Amino acid sequence: MTGGEIAGYSGNGAGEELRAYDAKNGTQLWSYKAQTAVYAGPITYELDGEQYIAQSVGGAAQGGYFAPGYARMLVFKLGGAATLPPNQPYTPPPLSPPPSTASADVIKHGGEKYSQYCSVCHGQDGVQQRGTFPNLMVSGLLHSQEGFDQVVLQGQRLEKGMGNFSKDLKPEDSAAVREFLIARANLLKKQAPPAPPAASDGNQHQAN
Repeated sequence: MTGGEIAGYSGNGAGEELRAYDAKNGTQLWSYKAQTAVYAGPITYELDGEQYIAQSVGGAAQGGYFAPGYARMLVFKLGGAATLPPNQPYTPPPLSPPPSTASADVIKHGGEKYSQYCSVCHGQDGVQQRGTFPNLMVSGLLHSQEGFDQVVLQGQRLEKGMGNFSKDLKPEDSAAVREFLIARANLLKKQAPPAPPAASDGNQHQAN
């Protein structure tokens, strides 16, 4: 972090940088790689004669709801030398649904209920494009109707923002929604491109 006359600080969103600019000409004087999104405005304060800049960082996790978001409070001062630990590798959960065995009518009914009550958060046709809500295609709850009902009909995850839909859905509706998601997950898994072959180190020979 540098001294001098500074107009202010600004993040560049998903660019993951906090930046400082000169008050006279707008020249960028300093930047810091936050390793996560920088959206909120920073604050500055003085403590024991030293000026500090505090910046809240973190946004929607890149790579899905279950990916680490690295939200944290960063505090800077002149001469500060601390560094952030590196981000850890992340592998998204695989598509691993149980077999789809429900009738077409049940799946159709589940799709209608899903579209009415679930799609606004979890994505149209079960496909979640944002990291702000879980991707139900990879949820372990697809393997347990009891667990699915605990969340959907009993409000087990109210503290995480997942509503209790017991007033809107009957047990058979919840079962149909789960079967719809299972059918969709199996379809997406079938359509997924094959994994690329392992890279050769140049020392392997193909058998003839």
